[in-house]
Formats: sequence, structure tokens, C-alpha cells
Amino acid sequence: MIELAQLARIIDIEYHDLLAGETRLYHDKIRAHLVDGSFVDIWFSRKITGRFPYHWERRHIDGSIYRHDNFPDEAYLKLIRPTKVRLQLKYVCERSFWTDLKIIFLTFQALLRPQSAAVRDLGTGDFHRKGAEHAKQ
Repeated sequence: MIELAQLARIIDIEYHDLLAGETRLYHDKIRAHLVDGSFVDIWFSRKITGRFPYHWERRHIDGSIYRHDNFPDEAYLKLIRPTKVRLQLKYVCERSFWTDLKIIFLTFQALLRPQSAAVRDLGTGDFHRKGAEHAKQ
């Protein structure tokens, strides 16, 4: 299993052109300061191998926060996962060329709406991308 110090060293070597100095080690995370002034926190799980959730803080640049958490959240398992499984099963049962076109159309429609599903707070408190207006809350 890879140790936190080894991961930090890999980051320093592989991404030296993106880093502003060396990465910092904390008890359970690595913080890498980037040349654009933002930073990335990477958490390390000793219980589950291969899991590295991260948080990329860019609020002072463009108001964004990017997060990825590959540990299933309780709210995700209760609120989102059942709907996702239902839609996947529906797609398998009803798949056709027209269904695919409908999904493509609905995807473009969701992207063009000012309040798209990518930034809408669904009550879970967990976003993969938060805009400036959401980061201030």
C-alpha cells in the first residue's frame, strides 16, 4: 500500500511544473499549492486502498470549488442512488435510437438552462462543482 509521503513525492515529481513549492503533508491529507494561487487537498484512506477524495479551492480566482469524493455518502445512498438505478434499468428496457436522441436533447437542454442540474443544490449539501453564488452560502 502506498504511503502518504510516497504520494506527495510522486506529486512533486510528476506535477512540478504546476506546483508553487513542494506539497505539504498533514495527518491525513496532502495540500498542493498551484502556480495560479489555488490549492488542492487530497485525502488518504488507510482503511480503503485506492481512495483519494480531493478538494480544489479556486474561490479567489473564479469563485469555484471542485470536489470529488469516492466514498459513498449516506445522503447519496438514500436520495440519489435509488433514482439512478431506476433510470438505468428503464434505459436498458427501453433502449432505442429515439431514446438516445431524447437523452442527448435533454442533456443539451439541461446544460443551456441557467440553473442546470450540475450546480443545483438538491438538498444533499454535496456538489461536484459549486459556483461563486453557492460557495458564499
